[in-house]
Amino acid sequence: MKRRLNLLVLAVTSLVVVAFTVPLAALVQRDADAAARTEAETIAQAVASNVVRLAVTEGIEDLSTNVATLPIGVGLVFPTGATAGSVTADGLALSEEAASQQRPLSTYTADGWELALPVLTRDGAVVVTASVPNADLRSGVARAWALLAALGVGVIAVSLTLAARLGRSLTASVATLGEAARSLAAGDLTTRVSVDDPPELADVAAAFNDMAPRLEQLIEQEREEVADISHRLRTPLARLRLQSERVADDAVRLSLAENLDRIDRAVDEVIAEARRRPERVPAGVGDVARFLSERASFWTVLAEEQGRAFQVVVELPPATAVSASDRELTAALDSVLGNVFDHTDEGTAFGLHARLDSDRVIIEVADAGPGFPGELDPLARGVSGAGSTGLGLDIARRTAERAGGTLRTGSGRLGGASVEVVLPTVSSRS
Repeated sequence: MKRRLNLLVLAVTSLVVVAFTVPLAALVQRDADAAARTEAETIAQAVASNVVRLAVTEGIEDLSTNVATLPIGVGLVFPTGATAGSVTADGLALSEEAASQQRPLSTYTADGWELALPVLTRDGAVVVTASVPNADLRSGVARAWALLAALGVGVIAVSLTLAARLGRSLTASVATLGEAARSLAAGDLTTRVSVDDPPELADVAAAFNDMAPRLEQLIEQEREEVADISHRLRTPLARLRLQSERVADDAVRLSLAENLDRIDRAVDEVIAEARRRPERVPAGVGDVARFLSERASFWTVLAEEQGRAFQVVVELPPATAVSASDRELTAALDSVLGNVFDHTDEGTAFGLHARLDSDRVIIEVADAGPGFPGELDPLARGVSGAGSTGLGLDIARRTAERAGGTLRTGSGRLGGASVEVVLPTVSSRS
């Protein structure tokens, strides 16, 4: 924006300078030319008056000897063809034409300007000639043009300086608005912006400040409604749990209890996600390897209870960091690992493998189960192939995307499903 403003000011100022200086330069040249010619005409007329006086008192035959020293550039051409003073070839030719026509003549030549002023006497016409060289016709023009050029450059420089200051003022206001918008997009709903000038941007800032609390109110309202709806599910779940405990068949009772546990965990996830406030700048996990080891220890206990082989391979340099917060990454990883327990039979092996690929950390959870159904999109929110809420992978996906990464699904190294949480390292995002 600043560059375009400077270019616009430069173009407009240059056009204005050219529009004024070019006519002024032409006027200066015309004035210098006119002044030189006027001076030559004045001198020539003075000499002509002197010639008339001498011709009357002394006669034309004694004029050539009695005329005083002529000014520079002035000459006389007598009827006999004799000359006195400075008479150029162009002046001589012009004098012959002026004598024959008996009227003053002037013309521009390659060397300057010539004037022929005939003076009629009883013995014939004496022509006074005046020559003005090109240097005199352009005297002072170069200096005046240089001053005009300096003035034009000065005007352009001043306009660019003012444009730069104005541009800094405008771009500072725009940058303030942009930073506020990015802050709001990052989740800081308390962001407000203060811009007083120019008035147009001040109106935009006022509209932004009006929008931010309204947006915060709408999000809070939606968050609470979702949480309230999810919380109301606990009452029918509690009744179902009491009814399931009265079922005589042990296998059916255990199956119902297991399914109710899954629903209960899903409701907890919905409530936690609904009440979660977005973090403007996540604290970040500073050592992913240590974090994964802690989570693996947590899930190992449950894996041993169900007779599952749990392989953990962490191939990350020490202090490898990602920008996802500890709480967010815990929720994402637990959702993915929880899916293994929810959607595979007891005794099914699974593994956790973490590696560094260029500037990305790839955390893969793979199992030896049947894999994802072919017609199912595992990342579709609310879609599940096993009767669950379908929110687990979506939670992990959104966590990865908030940290600048992504979530990938497919077939894993153990023959079943594979889920990869791909996160950029902190250094790669800076």
